[in-house]
Amino acid sequence: MKQFLIFAKIFAFLSLLFVPSILLVLGLGYWIGDTRSGFFGFVGITVFLINLILVLTGERRARLWRKLLAIAGTRGRS
Repeated sequence: MKQFLIFAKIFAFLSLLFVPSILLVLGLGYWIGDTRSGFFGFVGITVFLINLILVLTGERRARLWRKLLAIAGTRGRS
C-alpha cells in the first residue's frame, strides 16, 4: 500500500509539471474550435515537447530528481 501511495504522489507531481502545456493546448483547441485538424495535433505535440525539454534540462532536472527522491523517501547520489 505504501508503494502505491508513493507512486500516486510521484505521478501527481509529474502531471503538475505539464499543466502549463495542457492549458495552452486546451486554450488553442477552444480558440480554433476544431480539435481534429492536423494543425491542432502538430501544435499540441510541439507544445508538449517544448515543455518536456524545459522541464528536463539543466538544473531543473537535478531539482526534479531531488524532489522525486524526497517523495519516495530514498537517498540520492552524494
